Amino acid sequence: MWIFEVLYKIIVDFIQKKSKKELEHPEEEECAHIFLPIDSTKKILACSKCGMLIKAENLKPKIQKTVFDNPNF
Repeated sequence: MWIFEVLYKIIVDFIQKKSKKELEHPEEEECAHIFLPIDSTKKILACSKCGMLIKAENLKPKIQKTVFDNPNF
């Protein structure tokens, strides 16, 4: 009878470990980042949707000289 108890415990532990692994790696969702400054110095920006932090120097705005430089026009 104890053999069945050991097999039951092994199976239950395996299922619990498998469910924990699935919870640790949730599917990453795409985020259309909208960065806003988090302090008055405006050196650090945070995404309003997911909370990702970046420095303002790393965010390079795309400057268009004329309207006709826009490929979506």
